[in-house]
Amino acid sequence: MNTKPAMGRSAEQAVRQAGRLADAALIAMAMLAGFSYVVAIDGLVTESDALRTTQDIAASIGTFRAGVICLALVAALDVVVAWALGRFFAPARRGLAVLAAWLRVLYAGVFAVAIAHLYRVVGLLGDATTAGSLTESLPVEVMAAAARFTTLWDVGLILFGLHLLAIAWLAYWSGYVARLLAVLVGIAGVGYVVDSLGALLAFLPSTSASSVTFVGELVLALWLLARAHRVELDPRPPGGATFIDVPSEGQHGSTTQPAQLDDRSSDERLFSIARRRQGAQP
Repeated sequence: MNTKPAMGRSAEQAVRQAGRLADAALIAMAMLAGFSYVVAIDGLVTESDALRTTQDIAASIGTFRAGVICLALVAALDVVVAWALGRFFAPARRGLAVLAAWLRVLYAGVFAVAIAHLYRVVGLLGDATTAGSLTESLPVEVMAAAARFTTLWDVGLILFGLHLLAIAWLAYWSGYVARLLAVLVGIAGVGYVVDSLGALLAFLPSTSASSVTFVGELVLALWLLARAHRVELDPRPPGGATFIDVPSEGQHGSTTQPAQLDDRSSDERLFSIARRRQGAQP
């Protein structure tokens, strides 16, 4: 017989639903990002060759525009993931879960501003196509917009890395997520922070750690797919409510009611139990 209180079952169901939502959004993001960055952005932008980049984008303007739109959808889905993961890890520590969510929302905002610079490239090439020729300054403007996108994205990825570090801490101490997964997510967070700082600060070496450590994100999505619907909350989560047995009214101390949710401090609970037991004496 399931003696977990209705409130506990409801919280558990909400956590499971948030996990499934986060997983669906992460999978959708992976597919959109795969097309937008690998095919449309990275496939058309050639570093140190402004003229070729401009010509390639102009020749495939439809593909480039679709890639920019997909990136915008990724930024929107980041907000969904932020809320879902915040809800999923709230039982571990609500305050840190809220902070983790806001870090990802801030990242999504910075990413959206970066994407706007790519969309400016679409406008520049559209105007040039309408005029029937490419001006000499156009390649410079296109590369400048692409460089601003990269710089802003690097800034945003620092926030994203901090978000992953917060998620890793929550996962490690949650009691319902594998600790190895938490370690992998934490390593991914460190990789993003190190890479972004290396790209932004001239005195730091440039690295590509996130090209390997991103595996932590992938494993998180796969774990949510396989396990989110079966998560069971620890009845004594850190900083959360506690399930206890309370003696039945009018019965001796050896008889108890099913566990019920109690958010009071330990001293208050012990005092309440002692008072009930004293009142139950014949």
